[in-house]
Amino acid sequence: YSPVDASVPLQGWKIHVSSCLTDAERVLDAVWDYCVPRGIAFKYLRSRSVMIMQNSKSAFRGSSGKLVTIYPPDTAQLEIALKELDALLTGVKGPYILSDLRYGEGPIFVRYGGFQGRHCVGENGKRVLAIEDDQGRLVPDVRGPIFTVPSWLTLPEFLESHLAARNSVSIADLPYD
Repeated sequence: YSPVDASVPLQGWKIHVSSCLTDAERVLDAVWDYCVPRGIAFKYLRSRSVMIMQNSKSAFRGSSGKLVTIYPPDTAQLEIALKELDALLTGVKGPYILSDLRYGEGPIFVRYGGFQGRHCVGENGKRVLAIEDDQGRLVPDVRGPIFTVPSWLTLPEFLESHLAARNSVSIADLPYD
């Protein structure tokens, strides 16, 4: 869904919402009811079978877990949307999205990336999705198994506590050798 009269940026901070199958309809209804009246662009997995495939053990880790992607037009709208969606989706269970930073305790995640399909040549010599760096060059839009912020960006201040919470988790106390 992309509003006809809205200008969607080429890249920015995007919101991903995850969900288990039992909560998927609730998530889709809540996101639709939130984004459409505000004119915020978003996309979602269109069927149960696609959702199962995207969350299978052999799914690509860079997109696994994502049911919905929301494209706030700027960081001010990002902050508002994260807070309001977090309240709307209390209690929803979903998989952890490895490439993103979790917002709170719920199914909401955030990362910086491309909103529109642009490409460049990656380190492997193949065409990959791209974002523009601070010098105006297209560089790979990395979707690895850990959250990272592009080197030329600063994490928005309202996300710092969420990064601190993520970084405070330790495996030292797990009962495993």
